[in-house]
Order: sequence, then C-alpha cells, then structure tokens
Amino acid sequence: MAENLLSFTIKSGLKNIIGRDLITEDFVAVFELVKNAYDARASKVTIEFLDDKIIIEDNGKGMSKEDIEKKWLAVAYSAKKEGTEDEEEKPEDYRDKMQLKRFYAGAKGIGRFSCDRLGNMLTLTTRKEGSEKTEQIKVNWKEFDQDASQEFIEIKVKHETLLGEHTFADKSKRGTRLIITDLNGAESWNREKKIGLKKSLAKLINPFDSENAKYAENASQTFSISIKDESQKAADLKAKEDFDIVNGEVKNFIFEKIGLKTSHITATIDKEGKGITIKLEDRGTLIYKIRKTNTTPLKNIVFHLFFLNQAAKANFTKTVGTRPIDFGSIYLYKNGFRIAPFGDPGNDSFKIDSRHGQNVGRTVGLRDVVGRIEIFGDEKNEFFKEATSRNGGFIKNGYTEALAECFMEFCIKKLEDYVFGIARKSIDADDKNQEDTSHLENLKSQNEIFKLIRKEVEKEDGGGELEELDKNFMTIKAQALGEATKEAIENLNFLAERFGDDSFKKYTNQTTAEFERLKVEREELTRKLREEEQERRNAEEERRKTEKELLEEKDKNTYLLATRRTLSDDADGLVHNIKFTSDMIRTIVDNLAIKIQGGVLNKKGVLEELEKIKTLASKALKISELITRANFKTKAEIQIVDVVKYWEQYTAFYAEIYDDRRMQFEFISNSASLEIRAGVLDLALVFDNFVFNASKAGASKVSVECQNVEPNSLSVKFSDNGKGVAGHFLDVPEKMFDLGATTTEGSGIGLFTVRETLNNLNATTRFIGNNQNLSGATFEILFQ
Repeated sequence: MAENLLSFTIKSGLKNIIGRDLITEDFVAVFELVKNAYDARASKVTIEFLDDKIIIEDNGKGMSKEDIEKKWLAVAYSAKKEGTEDEEEKPEDYRDKMQLKRFYAGAKGIGRFSCDRLGNMLTLTTRKEGSEKTEQIKVNWKEFDQDASQEFIEIKVKHETLLGEHTFADKSKRGTRLIITDLNGAESWNREKKIGLKKSLAKLINPFDSENAKYAENASQTFSISIKDESQKAADLKAKEDFDIVNGEVKNFIFEKIGLKTSHITATIDKEGKGITIKLEDRGTLIYKIRKTNTTPLKNIVFHLFFLNQAAKANFTKTVGTRPIDFGSIYLYKNGFRIAPFGDPGNDSFKIDSRHGQNVGRTVGLRDVVGRIEIFGDEKNEFFKEATSRNGGFIKNGYTEALAECFMEFCIKKLEDYVFGIARKSIDADDKNQEDTSHLENLKSQNEIFKLIRKEVEKEDGGGELEELDKNFMTIKAQALGEATKEAIENLNFLAERFGDDSFKKYTNQTTAEFERLKVEREELTRKLREEEQERRNAEEERRKTEKELLEEKDKNTYLLATRRTLSDDADGLVHNIKFTSDMIRTIVDNLAIKIQGGVLNKKGVLEELEKIKTLASKALKISELITRANFKTKAEIQIVDVVKYWEQYTAFYAEIYDDRRMQFEFISNSASLEIRAGVLDLALVFDNFVFNASKAGASKVSVECQNVEPNSLSVKFSDNGKGVAGHFLDVPEKMFDLGATTTEGSGIGLFTVRETLNNLNATTRFIGNNQNLSGATFEILFQ
C-alpha cells in the first residue's frame, strides 16, 4: 500500500493562542513592543496616548517590504534566535556593529502579537535606513475571529508603499511606528494606570546595563523610553513628585541612590565562567573585593544586593513614591530586559522569606533587601529559556537551580554575615539609620572585619584572591593601637600579605613594631600597677585590722573607759571617801524614815523630802564612781545609750568594786541591744537599787539577763539568790512599788524610785516571782 504524507493546517484561532491568551496583561504587551524596538537597535522609544489610540514608535533600523514579509509576518520565526538579524549589514558597518552591539531582549517571534492584546486595529509604518520607501501594513485582528475553521494564511494583511519624507522617534528618518486603535478597554487607561505603566517600564530595562555598556563608545547606544499624553499635562503640573507625572522620560536611578546609603554586595561571574568576583561595600566604603574560582556552570552574570536599613527604606519611598515592600525585591534581567515575575511584590522565587522565617534574628527577608540579577548571553544560548507565558519566568533546569544557589551563597549569606555579624552590632540602638561607617572605626569592629575577610580568603573550597581593600579604612589609629589585640595585628598582617600592596605592607610592619613596643610598655605598666595594687591592699588590710582592734577596745569601754586600777592613791582615797559619805547619808535617811513610820513625824511630807535627798545622794555617789571613767560630758547627761552594752559594762564595774566573797555578778546579753535617749546616771540608779535590795536580802549573787522580745523591745531580768520577797507582797506584788513599801525592812523608797525613773524612760518594771532564775527574787524591766 502506498504511503500518504499528511500535514498540519493552521487555523485563524492561532492568533489568540499566541496573542491575547498568552499575553494576559496590557503592561506586558507594551513591554514586548518596547523590547522589539530595543532589538531593532533603537535608542529612543515613545509611547503616546490619544483618544482610543496608542502610538509606539522608535528610531531603530526599520524594515523593508522583504523584512515585513519574511520576518514580521512569519509567525514564530525569530531572526534574532537564528542569528540572521544583522547578517545583511555591510562590511563597512562592522565597526559600528561592534560599538553598538546589544544582546537581544526577545527571541520568541511572537512579541508582535502584543498589538492584538492592546487593540483590534494596527497600522505599522516603517522605513529602513538608506531606503527611499516607507512601508505600511494594516492588520484587523478581528478578521481572525470571524471563522475558526479558516486557514491562518488565508487572512490577508493590507500593504502600501508610501512616498515622501517620513520621520520617526527623535525625528529619525528610519524606524518603526505602531498605531493601535479600537483599544480593548480603552476606558481603563486612566491616569492611575498610565502612571503605573511608567513605573513598570522603569523596572523593565536595567538602568545599569553594565555589560552592554562595555560595547558602547558614544551616546547613540543609550536607550530611553518616553511617554506622551496631552490630556495629562495639566494634572502633571499639579503633581508634587516626579513619580506622579505621566509625561516625560522613564527614569530609574534607585539602585545607585540606595547603594550610597547602605550595605551593598556585588558578585560577578566573568564571561568565560572561570571566576567569581565578590565586592562588598557599606555606605560607599569598600570592605573587600575578592576573586574566587567559579565552580558553577554559570557565566556572564552579575548579582547586586542592597540591604535596606530604615534610612534606605525612607529614601526609597521618598524617591520612588512606593514602599519597598510594595515595589518588589529581587529583579532579574536577561540581556538588559526584565524577566517577570522575578521582583514582583511577594514573589519569593529565591526562597528568601521561607528561609528567613526559620531564623529571624540572623537572616534577611524580602522586606529587608532589594537587588537585581543581570544575565547576559547570545540568543542561541538556551541555558536560561523563558517560559512560553510572558509572565512565567524561566523554564527550570540545572542552570536556574545553580543561579539560585549562587545568589544565596555569594550574596545573601555574605551580606548577612557582614550586616548581622558586624555592622548592626556596632551601631547604638538609637542610631540604626546611620548613613556613614564611622561606627566601624573602632578596634572591635575593625578586628571583626579583618576576621571576616580572612575567613573569606581562607575558605576550605580554595578561598580566594584578595583583589582590593580600602587601606585607609583598614588603618588602626595610633591612639588606639595600645588597646589592640594580638589577634587583630595577626589578621591585619595576613591581609597585607594576601593583598600584596607594598605600601600597605610597610604600614602593617610599622604597626606591628609599634604594637610590640607598646605591648612591652603595657606589660611593664601592668606589673607596676599590680604591685602597687597589692601594696594598697596590704595597707588597706592593715588599716582594717587596726580599726577592728580599736573598735573592739572601744566597745569594751563605751561608757566606762578607765579602770579603778589606773587611779593614783590620792584619787582612790578621794573616791572611797565620797562613797563612805554617801553610804552614811543613805543610813541616816533610812533611820529617819523608820521614826516617821513610828508616828513621830508627819509621814507624807517628810517622806517626799527624803526621797529627793536620797536621789541626790545616790547621784552624788555615782558621780564619785563614774567621774574618772564615764565616756560623756558631765554637763550633757542625756545621750543615746545602748542599754544592754551600758549595763554589761556597769556589771563589770560592780564586779571590780565588790570582792567575790561579798557579791558575784553575772551578765547574759543574748546578743540583744536597744538604743534609747537617757541619762546614764538614771540607768545606774536603777541598777544600784536592784543590787542594793539584793544585798539587803542577803544575796551573794546577782544575775542580769537581756532579751529582745521584738525588734524595738528589750526585756531585762534582775535575779538574786537572797531570801526573796516577803509573803504578804506575793498576793499583791504591785504594792511593793508604792512609796514607803519595803521588801527588805528598808525605807520603802528604792523600788518606788526605780519605777518613777523607768517611767521617765518610757519603761515599766514588775515582780515576776521568787525562784525563777536564782533562788531569790526576780524583777523584769521592759523597754518598748
């Protein structure tokens, strides 16, 4: 059986598949037409809006009738991709060709169908350089929609050759003009949308096409886009910022402005793919420039990444009129033109936000950075191939994966190491917006930078070659050298050796020598200071020891500083005489009181007078005993007295006066204390009365015990081993404190005097019983 050959047929519906259905946004459609102008070697493109009309014209090389037939009307044919776009140029144009060479932005052969997305009617007018003919075709895109069964090639396009002079963009005699009418959704092209188009076009073309600029030697190789709209000029005059104006040239200088105010890293893979050069700058100051061997399959690519601190974000919003988060983040350009959707707000093609969410404190998120990736290469290179959808990025393959990995390793991570590891730690919490690097000009930050650069050069993967440093920034100031560490000097010398600059080596050698000299001086000074400090500590310890001994001695004799043994014979005799006289007065008063009680004299009157006499006599006795040893002025009896300490010393004083065979004294302090304002003679009088009563009761021992019952309360118990209180007072113990009541067959004045004296000191006393501590009576005094 004979074999029959069949062939495909192409129906008119193909127009929609490669036109409106593929190019789904008006902005993308305009982008595709601007790309075509760029690829036509145009230096100027204008986009003009009129009523229900959009005109896009350029000053490119234009087309002949043959070009229209064989190229423009050839669906899916791309002379750029085939490499025949410029083959007909004359040999004498070779020099200009090299100067003006550009990589092509488009290579699909379907960008022309963007016209269908914008409107139903197209009038294309074009003229090739050197030609006297201007060619024009008219396309009615609606004709392709009338009969879906109709063959695509059967739908004709009107052609006409125009005579006379025709000019194009920038008054050029060559170029192409597209007039699109019967717009689809013409009413949607309001002022806001036109401003949006202008802002989007600013992102379309890389404003710093550094690789393409290498081929340029005159102004003609620049490429500018302008928008015209007479209907918007009045509103433009009222606009306060350039980014709110429709008319005028599309400009984009934002990356340069940010680069001067924040940290910026650039990684460049050379044309041959042999090496990667990494350059880190901070607010215009070079930190390092290192070249490493390229181990990736990539070549001819430049990465730029900027860290957005608060100052940079504010400057961004002010300049662009859009917050960084709404502007986008990492844009990707192939041969000078943007590849969508890279850079769109919220687009996380490089997994930056996904990674940031796992380590917020040490990584950047999309809102923290802005940047671009520039890919260059000829159109036959299929490594980075755009998806069919004009908004779908690249078709994924090993090269796109390598691109993402390279961007993460050589830009993202290195910027994070610097920003979070050094720069932000060096700025005060209230000064995060600092716009210079003065905060890094200190020893700690400098050494951290030295270590960072050294780590980059010494990495296990082979490290890199240190190509450039800011020698001024790396200089340790002379006045700070004395505080430098050995590590910092070693790191600085390492960088000088790797950098290989003779003047820098000379500086580091001088710095090292000065550091060693200062180190010796510092060590000697440290030794002397250590010795002086030890001497000071020894002197301080000796002083504290002496003060402690003095304090202990003073505590022993706070109120009674002298001892009886220190008196001369004459002084001792005088004291004995005063004491004897006082004892005689006390005896006479007691006898007088007994007579009065017998009814011989008026009882009450005489007793009151006798109480005063006895009090004075007792004070006189105390003066004789204390005048040579009391630590107070006789004219100032009232003072702050620690009751426990005073009576403890007074007990010791009594022990000296009495022979042990006559009376023994015991004092138990229990670490108690209480300070009151009192006259020490009053306290002595109270003590004397209890001792005197104990003596008259036949006691041979007196015990005094103190106890703090509360923080500001003191209980003092006086006990003796005498015969105790008589039985008739045991039932009503309060009676013994009445004037004239006696428990020892005495005058009945002693306990009354004790109670009155204690009342003046805000204290009380009571009898608590016999046989409580010792075998005799026990009285308690309570200070509150």
